[in-house]
Amino acid sequence: MTICHGLRTSENICKTVKSIITVQEIKELIVLWIKRINDTENIPENIVAFNFGIFESENEHMIYLSGSIVFDAEDDDWACDEDYNPKEKYLGLTALSKNIDWEEIQNFVKESIEMFANSFSNTFLHKAEYVSTGFDAGELIQISIHKTEV
Repeated sequence: MTICHGLRTSENICKTVKSIITVQEIKELIVLWIKRINDTENIPENIVAFNFGIFESENEHMIYLSGSIVFDAEDDDWACDEDYNPKEKYLGLTALSKNIDWEEIQNFVKESIEMFANSFSNTFLHKAEYVSTGFDAGELIQISIHKTEV
């Protein structure tokens, strides 16, 4: 038995509780990062698509935001055309993210973006024609966001 968050429990349960708390904290970190960008950036109106890229650095997983004036839902290479980058382009997901499977990282980045879009209205994501996320070396996943009429 071990002590985990003040409770006496097994090692496996403790690891599960720690990973749940970590994922939730990372999701909140992502939402706050997107909100800061929304609140502080003057995003050009001709930027119609946004990609939240994900990659693994030496110490942690990282995400970044880029925007493009064009996109092709059938060809992920559009995301390489970075016509817009916010000042705070990158967000580190803490060293704890290194212990999380890449598919889980991708899934909770997607969930965080959706959480932001559902919590706020009339943001740059609501005005976009296309929003996606994914690892740089993989396929992009489209994120459905209810558009706001401008």
